[in-house]
Formats: sequence, C-alpha cells, structure tokens
Amino acid sequence: MKQARIIIYFILVAIVVLPISCRRKAKFNGPPTLRDMCDRSDLIVIGKAISIEKIKPKTEIPIKDYLLKLQIQILTNIKGDSDNDTINCYILSNEDFKRPQFINGEKLMAFLRYSKELKAFMPFSLLFGIKYHSEESVDICEARTLEYYKIMKQSGDISARLSDWLVRCVEDSITRGDEIYDLYNNYLDTKNEKASHNSKPEIKVVLSLQQQQRLYEAVLKTEFLTFNEFYMLEMAGDIGDERIVPLLARYLRKGEINRTIGVIESMRRICNSTKIDGCAELVMEYEASESTKPGYEGTQYRNEIVSRFLILLGNNGY
Repeated sequence: MKQARIIIYFILVAIVVLPISCRRKAKFNGPPTLRDMCDRSDLIVIGKAISIEKIKPKTEIPIKDYLLKLQIQILTNIKGDSDNDTINCYILSNEDFKRPQFINGEKLMAFLRYSKELKAFMPFSLLFGIKYHSEESVDICEARTLEYYKIMKQSGDISARLSDWLVRCVEDSITRGDEIYDLYNNYLDTKNEKASHNSKPEIKVVLSLQQQQRLYEAVLKTEFLTFNEFYMLEMAGDIGDERIVPLLARYLRKGEINRTIGVIESMRRICNSTKIDGCAELVMEYEASESTKPGYEGTQYRNEIVSRFLILLGNNGY
C-alpha cells in the first residue's frame, strides 16, 4: 500500500503541469479560465469535503512535497459521470505552501480531469480547479458555469452573449480572476483585428457603453487595485469621473516602496479626471524619463515625480 502511494505521488508530480500546456494562446497568460475548465474538465461537481488525508512518501531524500487525498461527497453533477456518490481527488501540496486547505463539511465546486496514469481524478488546475473559499463563491461559480453551458447550446452567432458573460464574470470579484485575461485578450484582438492579420479574436468583444460602465463601477467597489482592475479601466475607457481619483491616489500612496504596476495609468487618469494645474506636466515628465533614465537611478527619479504628484493632489484636497 505504501509503495503504491509513493508511485502515485511521483506520477502526480510528473503530470501536474500538464494543464499549462493546454491553455489557449493569449497575450497575457493567467490561470486557466473558467471557460477553459468548463470545456476541458472531465468531471464537474458540486459537493462537500468529507475527508482529507495527507500522504507523504517515505524517501531517503527529505522532500517537502506531499499529496492531499480529498474525498468529495457529490451533491450535484454538472458535467461528466461518476459511478459513486463520493469521489477521491489527489492534490499536490507542499510544506511551505499549504494551500489548498479544506475543512470537513465545506461546500466546494470541483473541476476535475481524469489521470490515466493515476487512475484517479485530480484538479484541472492545482490552485484554481477547486472553488471552496465560501458557499457564496461556490454558488456564483456554479451560476456562471450553468450560464456558459446554456449559451453554448444556443444556435447562431453567440459572440455577443459570450462577451456579456465575460463581462458578468469580470465585474464580480469572485470570478474576476477566472475570466479577466479571457475578456481582455479577446478585447485586444477584436480591437486590433483590422490592423493585423495575426489578430484573430476567439470571441469578438465589442463593449457597449453600458458594459464599459459596469466594468468601471466594479472597479470603484474594489478595495485593493491589481493588474486586473487596470485592465478593466482600460476597457472601460476614459470616463472622466472624479470618483476614481481617491482610489487611484490611495493606490499610489500605498505603493511608495515598489511602484511598478499601474503607476502612469493612475497618474494619467487622475490628471484627466481632475484637470489640476501641473498634473499634466508631471505625467509628461514621468513618461519621458522611462526612455531617458533607465535603471535604479531612473526608478528613484520617477518615485520622486510620483511624490510631487501626490503632494499636488493633497494640496487640492485628494
């Protein structure tokens, strides 16, 4: 029995990276999308975690990797078939990185693929293949999944319906990370299709003013900005709404140690929304320095520009 567990462990280590090669080619590689997992999972279930067993192979060489054997009681079968009311799912984990951590009785949604080598199920994606953070998040993921399958069964051109489905996923913080790259990459490809023969969107994403406003309003509800929200702002366009200014200013102030993500985008949008005298000049100075002042000294120089920009905002009540 122990020998079998060791064999299972090493097979899983060898094949756990396979989902990466299955991803669609995109300008920005993120985690597997919800759409990917809907299309390519062998089994999708809503269930409860009923037992979690840690399996660590005994070897002469100390290793921190181990397997979690997660037993799931199936409540709802969304895709694929299972012969039993329970299934076992094997998940690679690590002593230094102990997620995912499941609780007995916890509701979850599992996107699983069948491993012929293991003769068992494993998550489609190590980190994103099982949704379990809260019952609300599971319910929302289930709703989006069922909506997707309903759209895919419809006849005719479904691009507009898929595009709106992507917006619906992204405007909700629970499914934002699952579909932001899908929406953004197809948005870019659609936008650049006429200019480049190499730009062929899988889904034509032509956002209406209402959809742009939905993305913008979703950003306003966000406490901490990431790449995701800056992609959303880009797709929303320059609305010129001052409500975004406190959020962007707070982002710039909290990024004093390592200003890298969304700095110039924040400065431009603040400048366009407030029309404060002196802002435009600082934006131009920052942009010019990116090509004329590389390296550490350039970074320090740009940080000083941001500091002056924030002082200017503070003097104007932001």
